[in-house]
Amino acid sequence: MMPETLITHQNDHNQVAIIFVHGFGGDPCKTWDQFPTFLLQNQHIHNWDIYSLGFTCGIGSDPIDIWRAHPSMATTAKTLITYCQTQLKHYQSLPFVPLMAIFGRNPS
Repeated sequence: MMPETLITHQNDHNQVAIIFVHGFGGDPCKTWDQFPTFLLQNQHIHNWDIYSLGFTCGIGSDPIDIWRAHPSMATTAKTLITYCQTQLKHYQSLPFVPLMAIFGRNPS
């Protein structure tokens, strides 16, 4: 399993990049919309490259448990990390911005 999409918002071959990762059932473009473009206007990170990373995961609203055939969360996480360690290894720093979502209830 490999990530399906690496969207480049800025790649100026800097030493640092930030990667936006959508949530389960999300999309690397729709989830983050114009947020990466908005960040490019910030002078504090003008020397950062910016990417959105897309992956397939069937976790989400699935009342009859069809998603069980999809990789586990741990497998998906390891795959994303391995992909970044190999394909984006030239960066000295590679922070991730995950989208965290809670479905249906307040975590009190």
